[in-house]
Amino acid sequence: MDLAEIAKGIGLPIARIWTSGKGRKTLKGDPLDGVYPESYCAFKVTEAETISAAIIIIDAALQLIANSHAVLQYPDLKKSLYCTLMDEGEIIDKESLGLLVKWGIQLEIDGNQESV
Repeated sequence: MDLAEIAKGIGLPIARIWTSGKGRKTLKGDPLDGVYPESYCAFKVTEAETISAAIIIIDAALQLIANSHAVLQYPDLKKSLYCTLMDEGEIIDKESLGLLVKWGIQLEIDGNQESV
């Protein structure tokens, strides 16, 4: 599946995108061995200062295209929100968590990797 049209409709800055079966490439675009086994698209949601704020941005973007892109509801489409904590921690309100459930988005949180 080519995710380019969906990515364009979502309207968030694209961090990485590729289509299954296409030749693999580095971040700079240099060719690598093999092909991508799955289609993939990652967005940057950097204007949000909290995870809850990012979830609201994502929800609004997905609502805009939900009716025109039924693929968003496909059970095989894996959706994930990957966050890196920059501070000590964060509270995510239940409304935001409910939006992730609504869209079938898995939440992945990585701790700050600063050395002490």
